[in-house]
Amino acid sequence: MLVVESHFWVSGGGMQLLFESSQEFGDHKGLGLIEGEVIAFDKSKFDHKLKVPHMGWNELFVQKETPLFKNLQEEFYLYFVHSYHVVCDDRYSIGKTYYGYEFVSAGIEIISMEFNHTQRRAIVWGLGL
Repeated sequence: MLVVESHFWVSGGGMQLLFESSQEFGDHKGLGLIEGEVIAFDKSKFDHKLKVPHMGWNELFVQKETPLFKNLQEEFYLYFVHSYHVVCDDRYSIGKTYYGYEFVSAGIEIISMEFNHTQRRAIVWGLGL
């Protein structure tokens, strides 16, 4: 885990721990640091047939300006490998991604992002951290 300006940077399972609950591998309580839950992609909501897990590059749509996103290009892509996503109030969302439907891929209060850690070096360099 990398600490940036007193915010926590986490990905994957670390993001799940920050919320109140997660459905992955059963129903589990999280730390409850952010109101919301982590749920499986609902294939019935997809606007067309897609595979789960969501794997590949996908655009991050910035919802709120934060220091984390200060140096991003207008079109910014992250690499995803996941079957679950966060459901939370928009006040906690700083970034969303579209895969069959829109989901929160970056949250604030405690900054958290969901993307594949194997591509993190290029992403962190792109953010200027």
